[in-house]
Amino acid sequence: MNESSFALILDLDLEAEAARLYSESLPYHNFRHILVTIAAADKLLARCEEEGIRVEPKVVYYALLFHDAGYHERSP
Repeated sequence: MNESSFALILDLDLEAEAARLYSESLPYHNFRHILVTIAAADKLLARCEEEGIRVEPKVVYYALLFHDAGYHERSP
């Protein structure tokens, strides 16, 4: 496990609260999308660490958890 891994900072209680802000009826912008995005970002964090690029994993994690919170598709 690398130093930048989200595994070191996961907050399942916060994730449960964040999940309440997403609608599972949406094909995108739902909480499954957030979990997939977090998994992809974890790989990017590892790559950044390999390249010596400093990243604040907590900031990235919190931003990803809430980046689509409250999103609702509008009907035309």
